[in-house]
Amino acid sequence: SNDIKIDYSCVYPNPVDKFSVLKFTNNSNVLTTINFFNVIGKEIKSIETYSDNVLIDKCAFNEGIYQYQITQNKNIISTGKFIITK
Repeated sequence: SNDIKIDYSCVYPNPVDKFSVLKFTNNSNVLTTINFFNVIGKEIKSIETYSDNVLIDKCAFNEGIYQYQITQNKNIISTGKFIITK
């Protein structure tokens, strides 16, 4: 099939305020894993949810640039970056 599946994610606000929302596609409410990595690629946090969004708590991260990776059904559906300032 030639169906093009457009998956998206976004962090708002970015840079992260006290909290930011990471929103992503999850039409079927499947188990979704979000992995967070620091600037050198070390995984620092992982969240599992059946929702289509998670909160990013500024207090849980040091200052810097972070990458996230969103996985559903063993497929990476989206990646992105966010910034933490103190």
